[in-house]
Amino acid sequence: MSSLKEQFLYVRPRTKEFLLGHPALLFGLFAWAQAEKEGSQKLKSLAIVALSVAAIGQTSVVNTMCHLHTPLEIGLSRIAMGLIMGGVFGVAAWFVYATIRNGLKKNV
Repeated sequence: MSSLKEQFLYVRPRTKEFLLGHPALLFGLFAWAQAEKEGSQKLKSLAIVALSVAAIGQTSVVNTMCHLHTPLEIGLSRIAMGLIMGGVFGVAAWFVYATIRNGLKKNV
């Protein structure tokens, strides 16, 4: 899979950012907003867990900028690609979760 990423992308984003950290950040923010709207403590707990996992992605962004041997353009490109790809995965994860959750609510 990494060879495909290297073949089609300018830089390879960090895996833990775009597969774990950034999707968890978006999912957690969506879950928190929904929990506030519904007053759901369970959903708020899920949001807290997701936002805790999201710290991995944010830490990785900081670490990307700490590599002084890597040109700034490469670091910023890596961060941007991770944000874009992670954003797509995060929105998709929320969409799947919300669809399943709404389907279960209708069946109850």
